[in-house]
Amino acid sequence: MIKIYYSPPNQLEISGSVNAFQMVRWMLQNLATDQGYKMVEISANTVSNPAPYDQALSKLVIRVGQGLTRITVQNDCCLQIEGAPDNLDRLASFFDFVHDAPDEQHQHYEYYEGNEHIAPESIPVVVHLTPSERKCARPLHLKK
Repeated sequence: MIKIYYSPPNQLEISGSVNAFQMVRWMLQNLATDQGYKMVEISANTVSNPAPYDQALSKLVIRVGQGLTRITVQNDCCLQIEGAPDNLDRLASFFDFVHDAPDEQHQHYEYYEGNEHIAPESIPVVVHLTPSERKCARPLHLKK
């Protein structure tokens, strides 16, 4: 299961195991290839202490939209990612870790000048690989 930590206005981390990130990557790729779904909700673990961040967010909502990828926080509880299918597919690569990847590996998904795929106002996110978890609870909800 993923964990999402946030400190307003622009410090954001999604952490999880290789298995959890494979599920997120798979969902992004399926949305990007038009399998008939336009949105997915993935529950996040909010039980652990979010420090050094201010709070843990309860879910990740990914929507197929148009244009650049935008990452926002809605109602202080939900991380929302929206973008055109090709941009969601690009984002999926940031969740691609091999099974024997060292713990604590991470990647940064953020706008930089000249970037043609991420909206300038998008919240930068750190995708952080944490030690593998034995439980693989993956509650998600697909919506057409």
